[in-house]
Amino acid sequence: MTLTSKALILAASFAAVATTSAFAMEAEADQLAGAVMRELSLRGLPTDSVMDLTIAQIQQLKQIFANSDSSNEMTSAAKSILQRAGQPGQ
Repeated sequence: MTLTSKALILAASFAAVATTSAFAMEAEADQLAGAVMRELSLRGLPTDSVMDLTIAQIQQLKQIFANSDSSNEMTSAAKSILQRAGQPGQ
């Protein structure tokens, strides 16, 4: 096997791993967004801007739902994040 052949095989291996990793990360992000959308819907909050949220904002919402002491506190914090969704620079 020539050096060029080995390099091509190695490059193909790296490409396959990168593609698999990207797919797994996208699937995880979709699951998180779906969970947040269900939680917002159950709490009577708007869900129309969920797809505009960043991963960090989705994680913040999940944390709020898990750790908020009161419904008012959770609703206020969630609404604040949802209002920022899609705004430039956020």
